[in-house]
Amino acid sequence: MMDVPAAAGWAGSAEVTSRPGDGDGRVRLIVRGDLDRHRVLRVRHIVIDELRRHQPVRIEVDLAGCPLIDAAGVRGLQICRAEAFQLNCRLVIVQASAANRRILEAAGLIGHSCAAAVADSIGTPPGPRCHCRSPTLQPEP
Repeated sequence: MMDVPAAAGWAGSAEVTSRPGDGDGRVRLIVRGDLDRHRVLRVRHIVIDELRRHQPVRIEVDLAGCPLIDAAGVRGLQICRAEAFQLNCRLVIVQASAANRRILEAAGLIGHSCAAAVADSIGTPPGPRCHCRSPTLQPEP
């Protein structure tokens, strides 16, 4: 993969970068630093831009360089996942630290990715409970 410019208006920032897959419909966002309200806005802009421009089937959010996720970061990832889901794209979290994994599990962002889990994580009215085992946190290939 090679680095590419992401989302117009954000050039010059190296905190979040976007890397296309090898023609496989996959995009990887690499987050460096705390995922707070400022950085999650950048992530959301890139996700929206990638969904509009490239219609990926999978967006991987790489959190290996992210030491902390705050409440705004969690909410932003939930919104990104819901936006991707609406366009038949799967947003998955990869390379999260053990502490961040616990936060993301509690928020419903990892563990499953079915429609019920997405709706549940963004606060929509209760529907059928998820019984799937479709992981959204996957080991690095």
